[in-house]
Amino acid sequence: MATLATVTANALIFSGMTSIAVILPSFQDEFDVSRGAVNWVVIGALLPIAALVTVSGRLGDLFGRRRLFVAGMILYGLASLVCALTPSAGLLIGGRLLQGIGAALVLPLALTNLTEMLPAAHRGWAVSTMAAGTTVATTIAPLLLAFLVTSSGWRWLFWTDVSVSLIVIAVARRYVIETRGPPGQSLDLRGVLLLSAGLAFVVLACERSDYWGIRHFGTLGLFASGLLLLGAFVRFEYRVADPLIDLRQLRNATISASLTCLATMQGAALAVTVFLMLYLQQVIDLTPAVAGLLMLPGALGALLFFPLAGRLTDRGSARWLLVGGLLAGAAAMIWLSSGADRGEGPLLIPPLVILGAATACVYIPASTLTLTHLPEQSRGVAAGLTIEARQIGGVVGLAVLTALLTALEWRSRDRLLSRSDTDFTVAQQEAIDSLLFEDARSPLVTSMPPELRSAPVAAANEAFVDGLQGVLLTGAAGLAVTALFAALAIHR
Repeated sequence: MATLATVTANALIFSGMTSIAVILPSFQDEFDVSRGAVNWVVIGALLPIAALVTVSGRLGDLFGRRRLFVAGMILYGLASLVCALTPSAGLLIGGRLLQGIGAALVLPLALTNLTEMLPAAHRGWAVSTMAAGTTVATTIAPLLLAFLVTSSGWRWLFWTDVSVSLIVIAVARRYVIETRGPPGQSLDLRGVLLLSAGLAFVVLACERSDYWGIRHFGTLGLFASGLLLLGAFVRFEYRVADPLIDLRQLRNATISASLTCLATMQGAALAVTVFLMLYLQQVIDLTPAVAGLLMLPGALGALLFFPLAGRLTDRGSARWLLVGGLLAGAAAMIWLSSGADRGEGPLLIPPLVILGAATACVYIPASTLTLTHLPEQSRGVAAGLTIEARQIGGVVGLAVLTALLTALEWRSRDRLLSRSDTDFTVAQQEAIDSLLFEDARSPLVTSMPPELRSAPVAAANEAFVDGLQGVLLTGAAGLAVTALFAALAIHR
């Protein structure tokens, strides 16, 4: 029952990050808000997780891991209730921020509580069990919630969160054993503030760069502020007696390589999920349900390999499992890139299965190596680091690859429209280009005469494919470089 509570909590929060996409059109229609407000419904929960997840691991070590885990679930449930009852867009975004804070408490402590109840020899199995449960939830939940939201309204997504949170709280209070770090530790409040603020600024800069541009003074100001705060954090941590994160331990090549593998794979996998869903619906013109079904084999590949990855990790094969998973992921992304211009969704299924298997071969050994190479009293922080690496890798990786896709897409679309036989004025071409960047199937585009509509729509689709191929090849290169680093850094 304790395993059920921790795995369910982890799966609930991760599935919520993907399922939120289901409600965004309905939310925008009901409150008549801009695209920026819609994006903040997504990013509002990611920022607190990225900024606070390591802090919550230390809080659990100090004040009790079960106690903080339950407190996080209570906060997550209350925030979900606020979102379900919200009368305005602003309150919904505020509720999502609170959900992110609750999730930041729950995610590392769910893994820590699970591993603390098992002997060290079975921690690979524990990580694979949690990862398998999370994968099932993040795969099935969006499809089920799509039908629920269609029939009953978008607020039911949050009512579901409230119901599951209540069940997890009840089970955890009764069956999860309370553990904590050894006595005598203290909370590094200054380190908490510096780390949280620095990460928040960096993540916010990545999110804003998609709208302001990389060279905008606002983006550069946020990046500079975040880097300065993180630099101050590093300097302070070396001087304090009981630091939030003992940075000397991060000099361990195994830990550094493991966290890098987690971040790189998460960024690549998240980018594939987001961009392929757009490709399947906008370019191939599939319905959301059919597009979701085509993405399902990727999750099945992960499910099939999670148990095997856990067993191989427990037997000491983590290094080669990591390297092989990263190289398989790179090969899968190259395969996806070569098949993207054919316009046939089923052809993408084999590389998606390989990519899903590759994520299992990376997440399990990398998480386990981080947990086992840090001392017992830092187990909560170690779990936080694994979540932190994945969150930062996902957010930063997606922001960077989105900027790359946008740049490639704009350049390709300008080239395609400039050689079109249709006689557009410069002003008309710029207006159509801007319109297509927002939505190639907006009422204004679809109401145009066919002889005018075909050229810009075809250019938009071809330009998106060009950008997608560039992103997939860039992601593959990143995975290959990370595989080389892991092979050199991890010795056993």
